[in-house]
Amino acid sequence: MLYAYILLTVRIGMLKQALDKIRTLEELVEAEAITGPYDLIAYVAVEGLTQLTKILLHKIEKIDGVTESMTLVVVEL
Repeated sequence: MLYAYILLTVRIGMLKQALDKIRTLEELVEAEAITGPYDLIAYVAVEGLTQLTKILLHKIEKIDGVTESMTLVVVEL
């Protein structure tokens, strides 16, 4: 299993709508609105990098209002 944090920037006025849409993703563990340079953070659990890429390109980046994303993959030490 691969875990990742996805930081998202959302257009003004679209935060609640984008958060509600992200919370419908089956791969989602948790999502919250945050302060700082990004507006939302999503924590996802996927089978691997291929699935993570598909989620980013075909689901998250197509959500209305999302303008930017940064993905942080969790590493095991």
